[in-house]
Amino acid sequence: MEVRHRLLTLGSDIQLCPGDAQMIVPVFADVDNWLWQDGSTDSTFLVNTPGLYTVEVSNGCGSANDTLNASLLPAIPPLSLGNDTSLCSSETLLLEINIPGVSITWFDGSHSNQITVAGDGIYTAEIENTCGVSSDTLIVTPLPDIPLLNLGPDQFLCVGEVLIFNPGIPDVQYLWQDGTTASSYSTTQTGWVILTISNECGASTDSLLITESTDGPQLNLGPDVTGCDGSTVTIQSGITGVTYTWQDGSTNPFFQVTDDAELMLHIANACGMDDDTIVVHFITPPEPNLGPDTVLCGNEILTLTSNADQETEMTWQDGSHASVFIVSTAGVYSLEHTNFCGAKIDSVTVAYVVSPAPFSLGPDVVLCPGESILLNAPVTMDQLLWQDGSDSAMITAADDQLYSLTIFNTCGSTYDEVNVDIDSDIPVVPFDTMMICPGEVLTLDASQVFDAQYSWNTGASVPSIDVVMPGEYMVTVMTPCYTISNVANVIAAVDCEPVTQFFIPNVFSPNGDDINEVFTVQFNDGAEVISVTGDIFDRWGNLVFSSQEQPFSWDGAFNGKLMNPGVYVYRFTLVYSNGLTVVTKQLTGDITLMR
Repeated sequence: MEVRHRLLTLGSDIQLCPGDAQMIVPVFADVDNWLWQDGSTDSTFLVNTPGLYTVEVSNGCGSANDTLNASLLPAIPPLSLGNDTSLCSSETLLLEINIPGVSITWFDGSHSNQITVAGDGIYTAEIENTCGVSSDTLIVTPLPDIPLLNLGPDQFLCVGEVLIFNPGIPDVQYLWQDGTTASSYSTTQTGWVILTISNECGASTDSLLITESTDGPQLNLGPDVTGCDGSTVTIQSGITGVTYTWQDGSTNPFFQVTDDAELMLHIANACGMDDDTIVVHFITPPEPNLGPDTVLCGNEILTLTSNADQETEMTWQDGSHASVFIVSTAGVYSLEHTNFCGAKIDSVTVAYVVSPAPFSLGPDVVLCPGESILLNAPVTMDQLLWQDGSDSAMITAADDQLYSLTIFNTCGSTYDEVNVDIDSDIPVVPFDTMMICPGEVLTLDASQVFDAQYSWNTGASVPSIDVVMPGEYMVTVMTPCYTISNVANVIAAVDCEPVTQFFIPNVFSPNGDDINEVFTVQFNDGAEVISVTGDIFDRWGNLVFSSQEQPFSWDGAFNGKLMNPGVYVYRFTLVYSNGLTVVTKQLTGDITLMR
């Protein structure tokens, strides 16, 4: 019988945090049956309370068991740094965390169980264990320090005069030398005046001596005062135990102004009187004005200027302090004016622009009717202006006209144009039925007044061909936009005259080489010439030669002067006999004169 080896382990003991659960997944082999301590029979078990967990497994060959202990870890306790509090500037506060089994992290990254803080702020701490994290925050606000106390200089007291001391310090307790605690003190006696003020952060004491005097009071309001616009300037009399009369009739020991003013104070007591005057002038930081943002071209420079006075400090964006700044590159430039009233700043953006670069719309274009092309502007941030006033990046050209584009910016412009022609040259080939006699040469001319290509069914590619036989002669005339074909139907004539008895050349060269020197009509040997009348015309229709002599002969001269090479037109009337009948021929053609 086969014996199977059984393998079972639940693994290490486990620890649970409050509220946690953990699944036990045993490591096993060759197990058929499971039995946990609670009687369940699954192959896994969910642990959510501390205790001892056992499982027994079995198969046909026996059983095995294992045990696992689950313990409960302590929950993370809540952290409390105490109530928010307040401190004087000289005080410190010791914060402590005395919770076992946790790691501590303070606001500054330290990990000890205590830390000392000084001054106001927000102080945080965090504790952590296996089961979680807890934190708390303590806010420390500042308490006001005890202000410095100054009762002023020793005082002189006239007989019958009352001296009043009113320091005007808020939020402190007062204790005068006589034990009184009011915020002010009055006396008609000589002697020491001693005041102690206190708050939570300490105490401050000052004293002055009052002596009897028969001299009048001495008033000194001090030098003229400069204030800042929007503020209030208070002028203190600086003396007690007197009556006060300001220029406006008010009787306070001080005077407050918010605008430029000249103040005058009259004081008096039992010992005498005095007067003094002070001028108060209000100013504001001089506001710089660098002007609007601007654009410079090429190598241009811009001079920025400060309008500050001598009491104002000037600071440019690069930290310099000159009254002018030279700009030669693009950027943002700023100027700050500073005096004891504050600071004012202005800035200007300077951009450098390059003139538009040359461009090409391409060569002139010939279009067929109905065709169009797109003319594209180059990619640019500059402004575009087509000949029709539009500013798009492209334009459709479909008309017979000049198209132009100007590209411009504040620093210049560039221009190009392209001429668009519409090809309206339509070939015309007006061939019809034509007759030819034996021995006759018939010229079929498909010439156009414009450039074209020609293709005959004979294989020729010239504008005209000479034919000597009946037949269908088809020509195709081609231009860039059109292709026209037609057929010349050449048929044999039924009433042909006898074979021509003469020959007229189409070129001669009167150049002195004794070859083809004259233009003449040549007759066959069998022809009897009766008369020849001929006229020669230049290309403007002027008669340059005429003759009725036989043989007809022209040497290319007019009135004894050699004519220029070129094409001349002849007109002949020939009368001759072919041995049977008298034939009269009227002929027109052209002769080329060559040198």
